[in-house]
Amino acid sequence: MVVGGKGANLGEISKVEGIRVPDGFCISTEVFKKLIGGKPSINKLLGQLSLLKVEDRPNISKLSGEIRRLIEEIPIPEDIHAEFACHLSRLEKKMPMQCDPAQRLKICRRPLLRASRTRI
Repeated sequence: MVVGGKGANLGEISKVEGIRVPDGFCISTEVFKKLIGGKPSINKLLGQLSLLKVEDRPNISKLSGEIRRLIEEIPIPEDIHAEFACHLSRLEKKMPMQCDPAQRLKICRRPLLRASRTRI
């Protein structure tokens, strides 16, 4: 699989006439695994999370927060950052960005998860 399930589903939905999927891009599962591979503690926490029952919301929330914090701390390597910036540039040509260029640079330099969640 080149992208995760959400990205693949958006790609399929975009082929349906009459449904508009906003322009964007996904990181590949290969890149995601490369970034997460440096944090084995994430897999340990995911394993613990998978054992919890839906009723155990406090522990689900705690583990999810720890996982999010670890992911947000992962720096984007320069080669991946360059690809990310290239795709953002292509999107900018299709639609104007909603922030100034200096702000975009700050957004691009944030850790991966924060950058992917940021509305630009």
